[in-house]
Amino acid sequence: MLKKEKKDIDPRIVIIILLVGLVCQSLPTIIDVDSDTSTVVYTVIALGFEIIALILYVVDINKNPNKYKK
Repeated sequence: MLKKEKKDIDPRIVIIILLVGLVCQSLPTIIDVDSDTSTVVYTVIALGFEIIALILYVVDINKNPNKYKK
């Protein structure tokens, strides 16, 4: 039987997800919205993207522990 290869998570994907989260967090300021509701919505969306990026990073550390050792 063939073993499945461990695929590395591309760090560019994590960086892109974090950048999208930062853009979502800064959107209320860019579009000059004074509503608290929209600020909360954009902050929750940004937190969602940042949590996804963190989960991907932790999964990559668990799959490839030697990659992150000094």
